[in-house]
Amino acid sequence: MALFPIRPFWNDEWRLIYNIKFKSISQLWGTLDLLQECPRVYLSLLKVISATFDYSYTSLRLPPLLIGLASIFLIFHLRKKFFPENTVFSYLFILIVVSSQTFTDYLVQVKQYEIDIFLSLVALWQFWTLLKIGREGQVHKASYILLLVSLLIVPYFSYTYPIAIAPAFPIIFLLPLLSKADAQSKRRRLISLYVPLLLAAISILVFYVIDVKNVMADERMYASYQQAYYRHHQETFIEDFWKLFALVGSGFVFELIFGIIGIASFFYIGYRVIKKKATSFSNRNWLELYAVLLLLLILFLIATGKLVGGVARLTAYSVPSIAILVISFLEEVKWRFQYRKTSNIVAAILFVALFGNIISTCINNFTYPEYKNRIKTYKHLSHALEDARLQHLPLMVTDGVLGDQYDAKPPSPGQIETNTITPRQIAGADTLCAEVIVKVNPAYKVWDTIPFYYMPDMKWIKEYVQQLPPQYQSVIAGDGIHFQKLKR
Repeated sequence: MALFPIRPFWNDEWRLIYNIKFKSISQLWGTLDLLQECPRVYLSLLKVISATFDYSYTSLRLPPLLIGLASIFLIFHLRKKFFPENTVFSYLFILIVVSSQTFTDYLVQVKQYEIDIFLSLVALWQFWTLLKIGREGQVHKASYILLLVSLLIVPYFSYTYPIAIAPAFPIIFLLPLLSKADAQSKRRRLISLYVPLLLAAISILVFYVIDVKNVMADERMYASYQQAYYRHHQETFIEDFWKLFALVGSGFVFELIFGIIGIASFFYIGYRVIKKKATSFSNRNWLELYAVLLLLLILFLIATGKLVGGVARLTAYSVPSIAILVISFLEEVKWRFQYRKTSNIVAAILFVALFGNIISTCINNFTYPEYKNRIKTYKHLSHALEDARLQHLPLMVTDGVLGDQYDAKPPSPGQIETNTITPRQIAGADTLCAEVIVKVNPAYKVWDTIPFYYMPDMKWIKEYVQQLPPQYQSVIAGDGIHFQKLKR
């Protein structure tokens, strides 16, 4: 999907690609056009990569795919660290994350959600490494250096990473106080633990000042989310609470299953961790506490209106923690309460469902009702742009380039337009104009621009050709799927 143009771009991608393609790196650090937000360091990196390869399809699709593959590698690594017993249940950690809605849907999309998931896994690795230092006194020198470097760098790549790493601060801060080591060993551990926390805090603070603060002040963005997701009614906190867990699954049945199991895991493991004395905690217990605290923090932010709830991709960084709690819950049901058959059946259902979700997502990417029109529109528009550029002709299109069914037949001709990316569009109109879709297409070259004209329909195409400025004797015109070269 990243190497060959078989996945057409869509609304949110068009909007972000427009900024990447037509803004300089310095401009990307200002207000983004078309109602977009994205971590500026990550966005600047996407700009450098895609500009190097002339904003090609692959240069835009490949970075999120590589990040997704890095997430899979890290998930396997963390599974071995978190679940050394190597039980069958532990493989749910891999499948729950990989099959989650956001991971599968955004695997090659030009958005920041794949890196949000990856950095939530990085935050878990950082927490685990700090935990090992606090409990065992040391880790390999290379691991410690990697920890310090990662805590300095990664905050700038994700708006959700500071939330994902936040539970580590109180836990790691308390570890030395609970240690039974001698005074000298305690001092060494204090330095080894608090230096990384200090570096992380400084990086997050700088990230807030140079990036996050501006996003949080963007009232139009928050209003847009409110309108988009709460169009019919404002969801209650209970609904958002349910969806935080349920949307880990896909489809009504499995949303129901994950909603029930996820919430049961959250309450039971949370109760068990709180009830247990911290001095008798195992590494696994600390990991469970981290997961519970992260979910509590997310719920608090949703309840106070700081996060929009009920949208899977906006809380995708919670999925690894939910997976940890689900595994712990199933193990408790099996071994502590001796409901072995029940826990095995539930786990088997989850395995089948998660594998099925991965397969069905791959199939649905190429079989959804609008796919045929959208991929045909993408490819035909690419060819039309190439023809227009090579023949030094203007391009004239209808709204059909958006990729949906288009069949306008007005009783009389309208007027062609140019420069249709108006201030209203820049501010974030709900419907994008055709000019944006044309210009974000990889076949539209920033170094060899093509005169663009918008026509209201195809019925009066001959009249529209006559409306072109006199210097143009021919034009490439079409509705996104059907293009032709027309003369005056």
